[in-house]
Amino acid sequence: MLVVFGDVVVVPVVFAEVVVLVLQVAEIATVVVFAVGLIDVMLVAAEVVVEIVTVVVVNPVYYFEDMHRVFPGQSMVRNRYMTKELHQTHNELGSTPEHSTVVNRLKSGLKHQGNVDRFNLNIRRWWYKKTLIPLDTPPAAPQLTAAEPTSVDEGQSVTLRCTLSTLGNPHITWSWVCGYDTLTTGVTNTGIQSVLILTANRKYNQRTCQCRATSPRPSLSYDRTSATQTITVYYNNVITSHMSAEYVTSEHGRLKIKCDMDGNPLSTITWLFVPNNTVVKRDSSVNSSSLDITSSNCQDHGDYSVTAVNGKGPAAVRTIHVTVRCKPRLHYIDSQTPDNIVIGYCDSLKILVKILLYPPSNLTQWTFIGKNNLSRVIQNNTDGYRIADARGENEQNITLHKIRINTEDFGNYIIMVQNDVGTFYGSYQVDTATPPVIPSNVTLDCGNPSSITISWISNFNGGDSQTFKISYSTVGNSTYKDLDTISDKGYGRRHSYTPSIDLRRRVWFTVTASNMFGKSRSDALYCTVAKFPELQESVGNQTGAAVGSVVGIVALIIIILVLVIFLRRRYTFIIIGSDHWNANFRRKNRVL
Repeated sequence: MLVVFGDVVVVPVVFAEVVVLVLQVAEIATVVVFAVGLIDVMLVAAEVVVEIVTVVVVNPVYYFEDMHRVFPGQSMVRNRYMTKELHQTHNELGSTPEHSTVVNRLKSGLKHQGNVDRFNLNIRRWWYKKTLIPLDTPPAAPQLTAAEPTSVDEGQSVTLRCTLSTLGNPHITWSWVCGYDTLTTGVTNTGIQSVLILTANRKYNQRTCQCRATSPRPSLSYDRTSATQTITVYYNNVITSHMSAEYVTSEHGRLKIKCDMDGNPLSTITWLFVPNNTVVKRDSSVNSSSLDITSSNCQDHGDYSVTAVNGKGPAAVRTIHVTVRCKPRLHYIDSQTPDNIVIGYCDSLKILVKILLYPPSNLTQWTFIGKNNLSRVIQNNTDGYRIADARGENEQNITLHKIRINTEDFGNYIIMVQNDVGTFYGSYQVDTATPPVIPSNVTLDCGNPSSITISWISNFNGGDSQTFKISYSTVGNSTYKDLDTISDKGYGRRHSYTPSIDLRRRVWFTVTASNMFGKSRSDALYCTVAKFPELQESVGNQTGAAVGSVVGIVALIIIILVLVIFLRRRYTFIIIGSDHWNANFRRKNRVL
């Protein structure tokens, strides 16, 4: 009896299953007799009968199935469909020993038949539905918490924990993502909680971590992630930029070398010029630094080291070599032989020339020009000359040496040094030694009443070491006595000296420069030393005498003027009145 609802047929389970069972028993018996023997066939058949009876007697139900899967004339479920459905339903609903026994027997039957009707499948579905738990999902997304600080050094661990109120049915699955990595190591799932113990690595610095909870049943549409947690990892700096072992530039060219770092915290980067151990540049709290030589010269040639430190491990160091192509020129001017050399007969001649250049010279030559302007090239180990040539990477020290110099060896010595970039010429005039030149700018400082300071500037020493002798005189510019001898500090240097003896009144001084070839004395200078008792008394007496003399002279002048006026009046009276004086005198007497 069939009941039809549209395209779905409702089959009474008891009737349909009994009919199908008879056919299945016959098919199974035929296959099993030839395959495994009569005993196995009887056991399988008995189990199937027991299960059918249980279904029919205990709980007969109606089952709905698509019409095209049951209706006569349509294809039955194939082995592959049966097997797929079997595994899917078994995995979704879970398993028990009782369930597994039935399913395994059904699978055994599938191996011995080509087509299977829906009877076995209906039995399996009915059996599992008896114990099915209602489907559900967790009510919210997982909650993420950090159990420890999330700012750690590399190699230390960070613990993150995700929690749910329920696992749902079927149970959700956990997963963790940090940065771009899906993590499986260090994950522990315990019921409604999942814990990640992450070993800090520099690739996770400033990356976020989160957990994900997903239901294995897609129809439930539960796939939720937690909030994110940022991880900070402190690690030692490393140099990440590609830096060549050598950089080549031309003189006056620009050279820029960049050094990039990766580290947390940021680094202090120092550039050091190795030949003289000079710090060229230092940048703090950076992850990149550049050495910028805007106009290269010969002295920039050499090794440079760049060092980065951030306090999280050993310093990161890289050494590079900078090559500057330049023409020859003098190097270390203060240590060069002077251009003018004065020596005595039979003395030793030595000229040292220090050259800076790159690449090394391909030609070095000495030429001598004598008094008669005749020139000749000096050869090594010829005419008593020895030429030494010591070379470094970009330095060249050239020495011309002759143990005993003769009259014909005085003159001009010219050196030529040539490389691929240019040529250098140097000239050295060698003359006969003479007495030193007179000291210049000789002065006396008489400002201090109790002492005198003598100062002067040294001149050319005449080709030999010189000394300065200080002499004084108290009886005029003669009969000098020596005070002390002062060593020469060098050409053009100021010297000073303060006598320690007791000097009084006027004193004359001279400075005499001397070497093995003679001496030269400066002009005499004098100074009056004041504020001594005898000198003060003498000055006081001289002042009193001067005042008395002035007063006496004034009084004498007044007396002389008075006498002159008186005598002049008397003489005039006598001259004018001499003719009439007697007559007038007589008349006056008569009147009286």
